[in-house]
Amino acid sequence: MFNVVRQSLLCCLIFSVLLCGSGAANRDFYGILGLSRRASNSDIKQAYRRLSLQFHPDKNPAPDASDRFSDIGTAYEVLSDAQQRRFYDYGGEGE
Repeated sequence: MFNVVRQSLLCCLIFSVLLCGSGAANRDFYGILGLSRRASNSDIKQAYRRLSLQFHPDKNPAPDASDRFSDIGTAYEVLSDAQQRRFYDYGGEGE
């Protein structure tokens, strides 16, 4: 039991360091995907697929398409993982 708690705390610590180091703590991942905080896993996946096609740098000539595509991928990576999403919801930016 202690090992599970320790592993969870370590995982949260590493994730928070990664978020703070990349500036991700100041980003609203739900807003990037155009979702509310009550979005289901299916909603998150659908929004990711739709937006990643729309902003893929090979399909979108806009100068910021690459940055948007990267932000969409990061948002999906965090929100699609249950533990990362819980941690983000606890300490992430509000709507």
